[in-house]
Amino acid sequence: MQVIAKTRDADNSDIIALERVKKPAVLHKDRIRDAANGEFRYLVLEDDVRDILGHACLVFARPKTWPLGDEDTPYPRVIDLMICEQNRRKGMGKEFMREMESICIQMGLNQLHLSVDPKDNASAVRFYQSLGYTATQKPQWRKWSFRDSEGNAHQGEGMDLRMTK
Repeated sequence: MQVIAKTRDADNSDIIALERVKKPAVLHKDRIRDAANGEFRYLVLEDDVRDILGHACLVFARPKTWPLGDEDTPYPRVIDLMICEQNRRKGMGKEFMREMESICIQMGLNQLHLSVDPKDNASAVRFYQSLGYTATQKPQWRKWSFRDSEGNAHQGEGMDLRMTK
């Protein structure tokens, strides 16, 4: 397994397949575009035959194209860590997180932040805790909304537990 810090042209369709259409294709396209601006890295985890096993964004600063409203969000942060279902609980997520931590250390960054929904994703909270991440505040209800590059509106809400290591 290896972590690739720059996505290939084919990655967008591979990532969409991995997500099982949980997120519209344009969101991945927008993130790959934004990663090219250097504000974050869109990382993919590949096996030896270059099949994508997972993906995540390692964000160093809020991209200019992202909506306002989260100005209190600390950086650097991990967003949208995803390991394909059949490869979970095999150490890949741990390896992926360690690689992102290593990238931050190499850049002179001494903390890494993330958010997780403690109600709908309690297993992720336990996973991050096992890696040494701790809650920095009590869970809060958050609403979000934005428009993608094609003008489509996206919105949602849910519990948000911020964690740091």
